[in-house]
Amino acid sequence: MAQDIRFPFPLLYPLRATPLLLVLVTAAFDALLLTNLLVAIIAVAAIGIFSLWFARYAFAVFDRTVEGFPDPPALEYETITPFTDLRPVQLAVLAGLGVFV
Repeated sequence: MAQDIRFPFPLLYPLRATPLLLVLVTAAFDALLLTNLLVAIIAVAAIGIFSLWFARYAFAVFDRTVEGFPDPPALEYETITPFTDLRPVQLAVLAGLGVFV
């Protein structure tokens, strides 16, 4: 069985600087916002925006990986703008429908 040289350690991919930073910042921000019930109610929109940014970057990582590049894309404004590509929005709508239905 041939081994793909482009991805010697595929499970270490999320531990690179940019994906790890995005995961840690999103998790810390969500944890800080959920410490108080009133703040949590007000911050639902902010958590939704961060989730859309996270999903948008995840789709960018997936697209770049499918194209054969082993390194993660740069975390730029164009990469995480949630309304340039509708896949994260569709994912959020489906998740919302799953919660409410």
